[in-house]
Amino acid sequence: LPIYLRGVVPSEMPPSWEHEAHKAQAIAARSYALANMGKRHQYGYDLKDTPEDQAYGGASAETPHTNNAVTETEGIVIVYGGKIVPAYYSASAGGQTKNAGQVWTQDLPFIKSVPSFDDGIKKNGHGVGMSQHGANNLAKKGYNGYQILKYFYANTKFARLKS
Repeated sequence: LPIYLRGVVPSEMPPSWEHEAHKAQAIAARSYALANMGKRHQYGYDLKDTPEDQAYGGASAETPHTNNAVTETEGIVIVYGGKIVPAYYSASAGGQTKNAGQVWTQDLPFIKSVPSFDDGIKKNGHGVGMSQHGANNLAKKGYNGYQILKYFYANTKFARLKS
């Protein structure tokens, strides 16, 4: 999984962005991947390498800066009710994130609509969960990766997987 995440983080978030935003992205991407293992098993793989699941650029996308974020958060996932959550995220929510039920069939207890800290940025994506632009803006305000995630994912905790 760490090798996979090294190709996801710089594909999902520009390498020039804030380090704490990259750490939040690494934890969210790890949680999403683990919560969705087997999602596409009928096709012989777990996740698509596109924004439909998670953008994945492979080894050619890696940067030292984003690799550090993956390493520094190794094994850390977001949990709710003792289970790893599918930590949904999108590029920008256009000022306010959405409850999952506004986009999909049902609400999720760990996703609440909150100001997305991405005002002035055109909505790009489903708007559920973490706004990536919002995460970068919160990092610029001094939030660390964990604070960013606690802001976007309600009533969650962090767990470290045993290696």
